[in-house]
Amino acid sequence: FECTFPISADRYILNWMKNDESIMNYFSGDPAPTFTGDLEDRAGVSLVNRRNLEIQNLRISDEGEYYCSVSELGEGGQSGDGMRYQLVVYVPPTISVSGGPYEAEVGGKMMVTCRANSHPPSNFTWTSPLSEISHGAVLELTNMTTNDIGTYMCMADNG
Repeated sequence: FECTFPISADRYILNWMKNDESIMNYFSGDPAPTFTGDLEDRAGVSLVNRRNLEIQNLRISDEGEYYCSVSELGEGGQSGDGMRYQLVVYVPPTISVSGGPYEAEVGGKMMVTCRANSHPPSNFTWTSPLSEISHGAVLELTNMTTNDIGTYMCMADNG
């Protein structure tokens, strides 16, 4: 994340905030920043160019609103916040469909549920060899005929 607040003083205090709580504190005279909260003692987190926050190997718990808060020290020093960034961490879907193969009688009905472990939650589409047939986690076929015989596929998409 880039701290967009224009720092003009030689001496300043820089805080990186996540959801309005300090996660990093840096005084311009110190050799290194102090990370707190979720970032304390975590590898892959650094302050770049004495102002920008870098987080590697993102986790779902890293989601939130980030911004820098600067207080310049000395006469004429200014204070303020930089641009706010909303971080969303995407985890691709892992799909599971329980059971199968399924059997149904002509005129009968069949219901199959597709589940996906993903973040943010997935949207589902069911397809048959001929077409897209349903949106949603549950596929329900009623008044079945021999034309309904085949392979059905669940697709999950979370962006």
